[in-house]
Amino acid sequence: MGKRIVLSGNSPGLAGVDATLADLATDASGDSTKALFGDGSFKVPAGGGVSLQSATVSLTSAQIKSAGSSPVTILAAPGAGKMTQLLFTIYEYTFLTAAYAYPGSVCGLWYVTGGNGGGFAADGNDGTVLESTVSCISTALFAQTNQGVTSVLTNAPIVYTTNDASNPTTGSGTLKITIVYITVTL
Repeated sequence: MGKRIVLSGNSPGLAGVDATLADLATDASGDSTKALFGDGSFKVPAGGGVSLQSATVSLTSAQIKSAGSSPVTILAAPGAGKMTQLLFTIYEYTFLTAAYAYPGSVCGLWYVTGGNGGGFAADGNDGTVLESTVSCISTALFAQTNQGVTSVLTNAPIVYTTNDASNPTTGSGTLKITIVYITVTL
């Protein structure tokens, strides 16, 4: 019998997701195990599978304002013949004095192999978060099918940038981005 996890707008933060995943882990004999480790990875029982991992990066106002011209690496390239697949993101925005204003660009997480370009990595645009005049949290569980050129997605880092290399024109505040992902060998 399979187990499933359902996340909603009322779901707990990443710590709650981690605890749920640890409670649902089972070994080959069907016994419950506590498979979540302090490094944020989810250890799959012997016999194969993938490792669920997480990473968190905090961005300053200066990094947000220059993300189009100077993308911020959220996760390094996974290595030759591998691809990172994002599963869940959490954007935690701390508003200071002014909302960010975008000149038509979409800021978010992208697969980038050099400069701006590559494929959209996350089904969750943070633009509505950064255009807010209050501190807020946004979560996205990925249900969208991403399609991209293999050479773009293979061994590509995940970066925070805009789709057109433009930068926000105004704004202040900080952004903490947490991602949950798997690394797939192609």
